[in-house]
Amino acid sequence: MTAHCAFINMVAEAVDVAEVDQNLTIEILSECGLTSVLTNENKMNIIQSIIVHDAIGKPKILLDQLREGFSALGFLKKMEEYKPLFKPLFVKDDGNVSGEEVVNILNFPSSMEENETATHNFLKAFYIMPVRRFYASS
Repeated sequence: MTAHCAFINMVAEAVDVAEVDQNLTIEILSECGLTSVLTNENKMNIIQSIIVHDAIGKPKILLDQLREGFSALGFLKKMEEYKPLFKPLFVKDDGNVSGEEVVNILNFPSSMEENETATHNFLKAFYIMPVRRFYASS
């Protein structure tokens, strides 16, 4: 994002965008999935597209990957089944739910491969340990 901010400033301040480093322009437009050629006429549209990509696109990509990961592990089905329990983990609300409650409703296979076991342990630690660290530091 920092490189994008510097690039946005460079383009916005440029009297002629032909003076902006072309390799950097190609790199950043490519990172943002933009196929337009930067011109003086479209520079504001390009800047807006980069901002939208950084503010919405990147987080959405990460959330989509998180959803795919949950789905691959079978957690998405449980999250949909127990929406009221999982909602506070993803939507700011006044209700409280503990990581231990989340782990208790998840059913893991009795037989797992090594990488599945590692993922299982990571998820348990992810949901339970931050809660314990928070109360330990209070």
